[in-house]
This record gives sequence, C-alpha cells and structure tokens, in this order.
Amino acid sequence: MSLDVPKIGGSRILRYQDTLQQDLKLVEVSNDIMQELMEDRIVFKGCENEEAVLCSATNTYRVREVETTNLVMLIEDPSLPDSAASQDMIDASDADPSTSYMGRATQQAMLDQGSSGHEPVTVTALVNAHLELTRMKPRLHTLDRLLKETHVIRDITSEDGADSQMPAGEDWETLVDTVQASPKEISQALQEIDAVRIRGAWMGVSQEAFSMFVKILLLTITEQGWTLDKVPDIPLAEELEKNGVWGQLTLQLLHRISTGQETNMVSMIEELDREDWRERETRLYALDVRHVCKHMGIGVLLEQQHWDNLDEFMAAWKSALPEDIKPTSDMLRGECLVIRLPPRKDVIGEQLAQFSIQKLSETELPRDPEDRFEHLFRIQKEWTFDQVQPYIQNLIDEGQTEEELLLQYARPSQTRPEDETTYTAR
Repeated sequence: MSLDVPKIGGSRILRYQDTLQQDLKLVEVSNDIMQELMEDRIVFKGCENEEAVLCSATNTYRVREVETTNLVMLIEDPSLPDSAASQDMIDASDADPSTSYMGRATQQAMLDQGSSGHEPVTVTALVNAHLELTRMKPRLHTLDRLLKETHVIRDITSEDGADSQMPAGEDWETLVDTVQASPKEISQALQEIDAVRIRGAWMGVSQEAFSMFVKILLLTITEQGWTLDKVPDIPLAEELEKNGVWGQLTLQLLHRISTGQETNMVSMIEELDREDWRERETRLYALDVRHVCKHMGIGVLLEQQHWDNLDEFMAAWKSALPEDIKPTSDMLRGECLVIRLPPRKDVIGEQLAQFSIQKLSETELPRDPEDRFEHLFRIQKEWTFDQVQPYIQNLIDEGQTEEELLLQYARPSQTRPEDETTYTAR
C-alpha cells in the first residue's frame, strides 16, 4: 500500500523546531501489515519480564531494532493539503551532493530562489533507528499458565453439582490483552488445548477429567442402547447431570470429540455457552473414534505411566474400549514415547522385537525451544527422528524446517551409513 503524497519540486527552506521529539519509533511494515493497520489495529504486547512482540488480527511478529546508516528527519510541511498526509520523512542523505562544494552564499541564494512561494518545512524529530518485524510463532506461555495450571477443571463430577467444581476462568478480553498472540492464534490455541467456556469464562480441562468424561460417556451410551454414530446431546447431558457432570460441560466436550466439528470449534463452544442447554433442540452427534481412543489411551497411561511391554499396554487399552473399536499406537502420537528394547529370542531361537511405552504429552512440555530440548534430553539421551518429531513440530518458525530446528539444538550422528540417524544434546 502506498500513501499518495503530493511532490513539490525545487529546494525548500528547512528549519528545526525548538525542541525536537526524541521518543518516536518508526516501524518498517509490509503491505499486508499496512493493510491490517489501516483496516483494524496492531498491538505491542509484553510485560516487564517479556520481550515485546507485535500482534495483528491474525499474526504475531518478532520486533528487532535496527540502526539506520543515515539520519532520518520527520518534518511538518504546511504546503501539503489537509486531505494528504500531514507529515513526511526526508533522508538527509538524499540532498544533492554537488551543493557541498558550493559556497555558503551561493547555496543560500539557490535555496531562496527554489523555495520562493513555499513556506519552510520544519523538522520536528530525528530518528536513527527503526523497528523491523519478522513473523514468528505465537508465545502461548501465559495461556498455558492460565488455562492449564490456574483455571483448569480437574474433576468433572460433584455430589452437589459440578458447578461447585468450576474454576473462575478468564474472559476473552483478558486473554487477548495478556497473551502474546493474535486473536486468531489464541482462538486456534483454545481449540488445540481442549478449552471450554463456562458462563463466559475460558478454562482448561485436565487430561484426567477429559478421560473420565469419555469413560462415563461410553458407559452411558451402552446403558441407553445408543450407537457411537448417533449420540443425542440433550438426553446425554441430562443423564450425566445425574452423576454430577454439568450440562454445559457435557455438551462442549461431546462437541470436541465428535466428527465434522473441527471448523469454527471456538465459535460453536461460545454459542453453546450462551444458550440454555435445556431449551435447545436435541442434536445427534457421531463420535470421532480416534478422539475416543486417544482419551481412553491417555486414561490407561495415567493409571500406569510406564509399561515395559507395549503389547500388554495395547491389550489394556483395547479392553477399555467397545469391542468393535481397535486402537493403534499412532493414535497416541505426541502423547507417549515408544522405546525399542534389545530383541529377545523365542523358543525356536528367532529374535523378536521388543518395545516399552511411557506417557509423554507434548502439551505438557515447555513451549520455549531451548527449554523443551533440554527437557527431552533429560528424559532420553538419544532420539530418532520419528520419536522426536511429534514433540518439535509445533516449535517451527515461519520458513523453518524440522531438520533445521534439530540441527540448531541437537547433534546428529550415525554409526554406519546405513544406520538410522539419532540426535543427542549439543
């Protein structure tokens, strides 16, 4: 986007304001950011102990101060019409270099001649640096602290009504003001961390609580003779309310684990929160089998976080599910770490592969790349790419690859050319 500013030829008299402004910051922006600035707004976010970022309606940008090689002057030009910009910038380096070899009287005569009929322009500020913007991943540490530690539902049942178990939560405006991310990115994060909105306040749901909900849900479906592809939401909420599960929570968690609900998830949850669920018409939901398997598998891992035998874990996981559902280990990608053990020999001497499994949830790891890699290498000294990939894919910045990120924080190695590459701490 360009600003249409009239150009007036010839020389002009330049004067300095008595007191020059020193606190101006110039920001170099792309056409896209300029468009957002003109249509909506951009905001700098950051507390005293945080590095400030710039957030538009859709993206987050890293801010870096860059010194300019030339002096930049901010001027007021009274000759410009009111409909145009009231300020313009000129670079002192753009002056005609030939004038530096003329005498002072000659230069003054040229200025007087060229500026006749035009009022002087006044320098109001001097700037020797500008802010450069680079698109980056949103910083969601504050969101994690608020919705995973402070305002989190840890128990979905209560004898005196689940309402008494609800944390205070945070409203949308507070999240937008405090989290270093754009509104669009905050909305996406709320979808990914299984947040719910109760009485206008956002709060997180612990893995224990969500797994318990799915377990109660499956038991209720069996008791009521429903099928997994036709679950009536209002009758379900009424049944679970008898067990102390608040109706609004039931409807929102059901929405999260059903098929075809990924689009506009946050908007739908807000709509569910605004309505009196008892007055809504009954809707049928088809459960997403992968979501059901995932939360039931997490529930098994929460009961026993380390299994020496992967086959034994898979058997326990399958027994927790309806008979016609068959879980696969890839459903828990990013929720558990599968480790290859030394092979064992069977009764006829053939080697059999062995694996162990332990709980390791990507959503519970630090969001800062350096802290996350340090945490991962404390858990296991050596990682294969397939093992580490689920835990780093959300750390990649704009234009970066997973391999580049690994090379930045880890050291690759191979014993032989045909061996799989492994990664250790730098």
